[in-house]
Amino acid sequence: MRGRRRALVRMAAFFLAAVAVLATARAVAAHATLFLFGAHAYAGEPGTITMRIPHGCTGGLATDKIVARFNWRWLAVAPQEVDGWQATVERARRGTWVVTWTATGDGLANDEIGDFPLAVTLPATPGDYATPTVQYCGSVAMSWTDPYRGAADGDHPSPPEYPAPWVRVRSSAP
Repeated sequence: MRGRRRALVRMAAFFLAAVAVLATARAVAAHATLFLFGAHAYAGEPGTITMRIPHGCTGGLATDKIVARFNWRWLAVAPQEVDGWQATVERARRGTWVVTWTATGDGLANDEIGDFPLAVTLPATPGDYATPTVQYCGSVAMSWTDPYRGAADGDHPSPPEYPAPWVRVRSSAP
């Protein structure tokens, strides 16, 4: 009897651990991402990048607005047309580009992936550039703004729960 009880306790513990791993994997995989689709980003050059939002917000809410910030080093940023969305771009304080996509219909459902392309002129200086992004679902906001820069330290885990999307700009085209 005791052996059977131990086996049941072990199975229950294994089951709970598996559920925890799956839940954590989904949370870590969920973030805004920048895609270059096989191209490299070269300093000062024009290009296209795509912001990918992998789902709506927690609780099954649809995404109805996305705001992405590109720092003053970006030479130009212009959102491209996306069906069901209206895009605006403005130059904010200190030269930051602020791109806002607002849903004109139902928005991005929780089980959908949204791609938001941008025509850009990349920063003239090589380096890694973050684009802090906030995803809104009505009054709920998911901020992909953590300035993850690599290894964990006292202030940041590795990786953070809500990392900002990044793009690496190389020195020059071959």
